[in-house]
Amino acid sequence: MRYFPIIVITVLAACTKEVPSARPAVAEPATDYGRRLVATRSQFQFQDWPAHARPAVSGVFEQLVSDLIAAGETATEQEKLKCFTRAVAALNEIDRKDHTVIETSEAEQLIDIGNVIARAAGLDPRKYGAGEGPLSAGRNW
Repeated sequence: MRYFPIIVITVLAACTKEVPSARPAVAEPATDYGRRLVATRSQFQFQDWPAHARPAVSGVFEQLVSDLIAAGETATEQEKLKCFTRAVAALNEIDRKDHTVIETSEAEQLIDIGNVIARAAGLDPRKYGAGEGPLSAGRNW
């Protein structure tokens, strides 16, 4: 039992290394396209998720919005889809590390948020992931 405190400290230290401390500062977008994407943040409602997963999942969507803004409204469909592919890879990694985080209801929520973001980016979500949306393609959760 004398090793127990070391294990707890090690686990806590490992968890804090992966958790972003705050939402990244993003300047107010200069375009309607950027403002539409930033407005999708209101959909990032993860309060019912495990506390340790909230910052990572929210961070994936923050990055997706930032990537789409950087790509710009005139980016090709494929360029915008690459942003979603990176988001799927990041969510797959979260799921790989802890298979209990993304269950059925969470997966549905992620896909719904992805579809809101896709529409704000000018994409029709029904065209991707067998009609489920761009976050559905390539997902492991």
